[in-house]
Amino acid sequence: AETSSSSPRRTSRVQFTCNKCGGVSERPASPEALAKGTVFVQCQHCDVWHKLVDNMNLVHEYDLREEEGSTAGAAAEEETEVETAEEAGVVGPSLPEEVATAAAIDGTLSRRQLELDPAGYFLIKVDWAQRRIVCEHYANTIDDAGRACDPETGEVIACDGTYATPSPTVVFSGRTAKELSVAVLETEFGQGKITSLVHANYLGREFQKAEGALSSGTPYTQD
Repeated sequence: AETSSSSPRRTSRVQFTCNKCGGVSERPASPEALAKGTVFVQCQHCDVWHKLVDNMNLVHEYDLREEEGSTAGAAAEEETEVETAEEAGVVGPSLPEEVATAAAIDGTLSRRQLELDPAGYFLIKVDWAQRRIVCEHYANTIDDAGRACDPETGEVIACDGTYATPSPTVVFSGRTAKELSVAVLETEFGQGKITSLVHANYLGREFQKAEGALSSGTPYTQD
């Protein structure tokens, strides 16, 4: 059905019953978000937020009171009234179209043209057995076309798996993105391995992504 929402994408309306107050609410929503995204809706009567659909598996809910060893937390809960997000003035969850927009922006930025670092490049992976993020540095030169080349043979370093990767010049590892970034950027072992702020910024993002994968147990793929 058509909706009076100010967003041109929210052309559907959803009706739901609040499991807290029992009130029935109707809200505008994006059909694409309902089919492919994650949708949160807010009760019109008691303002409680509800997860309507989560096709993107972005939200994981836990009841910490059911975890073993949570007696201290349960006791504190009995003594203290917990403030809700709405009472604290916290803005509600991001709308699914905003999540999709952010993902599209990141995808576009990942395809932008970059000047490569003449000091070399890094390959990052997660060592699941040791529970570490591993970062290997490799030397390269940059040709007149701006491509990374093998410093010994002059061969263009391809990203399709055909290039025989040599031994790394140095290997770093850490349990967190911070530990790893300090090792690479602030120790003598990392001196001269990064000469570009853009490169350092990229590594920071990748280290953080790898830490998230290590913490959640999900696969990590370097961008």
